[in-house]
Amino acid sequence: MEVGESLVIDPVAKAFVESDGEFDLKVENEKSLEQYASRDGDVNFLLMGQRGGKSFARNFGVDSGSLQEGDGAVIDLANLSPVGTPEKMDGAAFRADINAEKASGCWTEKVQDLGAKWIPVGGVFSQNSGGTIDYQYSTGQSSKLGSSLSTKSATSGFSASGSSSVSSTATVDFPVQKGVKSRLAKTKFEYAKFRTTCYAPFISRTSWTIRATSWSGGTSFANVPAPNAKYCVPYLKGSKFTKSKDKQVTWTGAVSFYGVGLSAQTGWSTKGKLAFNFASKSGKLCGVGGQATSKDSYQIVMK
Repeated sequence: MEVGESLVIDPVAKAFVESDGEFDLKVENEKSLEQYASRDGDVNFLLMGQRGGKSFARNFGVDSGSLQEGDGAVIDLANLSPVGTPEKMDGAAFRADINAEKASGCWTEKVQDLGAKWIPVGGVFSQNSGGTIDYQYSTGQSSKLGSSLSTKSATSGFSASGSSSVSSTATVDFPVQKGVKSRLAKTKFEYAKFRTTCYAPFISRTSWTIRATSWSGGTSFANVPAPNAKYCVPYLKGSKFTKSKDKQVTWTGAVSFYGVGLSAQTGWSTKGKLAFNFASKSGKLCGVGGQATSKDSYQIVMK
């Protein structure tokens, strides 16, 4: 979308909220989502709900790999952002919207490009002087990037609200890191601001969202302290280990807009890798949250 362009947000699923606040949204035919997917297979959703006279909204994204594996998304209603008090429309304004075919449903408009920002997509942590680490961000690899929402204005009142899913369109192999180093691998993503208005008879609700829209590429490193990794296993000199699945840590405050820090998370996958080589010295691989081989290990340190 170019700035000033707008489109209709089509409903793909709906459900009633139970008295205890629970709800279960299901898209009966996942094939129907293909028409909404980006060229890289990402489908981004805006969840909107009403309960107790209040309206709520949250962004979240699903990549094509998760859809193929049957993985859904769990959204806690308690974490949804209030959309604010609905604005009443007079009869003339409502009739004008009927003529514009906006009498019901939701429309979103891209109001501002916010530029490309450096976002961490991986961590390379080594305390072994004889080792090397190679990190690769590959075609189709998906990153979940935090978004924010405001019901106040286009420049204030923002708070973190869910995430969007953006995939890479090419392969970037970061420079191999040799010896003792502790760095974040960063690449650039484009961000933009959107205005969403939902219409019902004689009522409208407007909110503003900031989210990532596409991957720009580029490589950069940022020096950081190594995480405290205590789940260790020894490796002989000449050993190699490649992490190619499961999720990395969620980087909080990866980028900030209007004082709100947004998160970023990228998974290791068959489309991307984190490769360790004990080239000239034996050592250990230590995981944070679990052994390096475990799905619970979201960061790995070479020692």
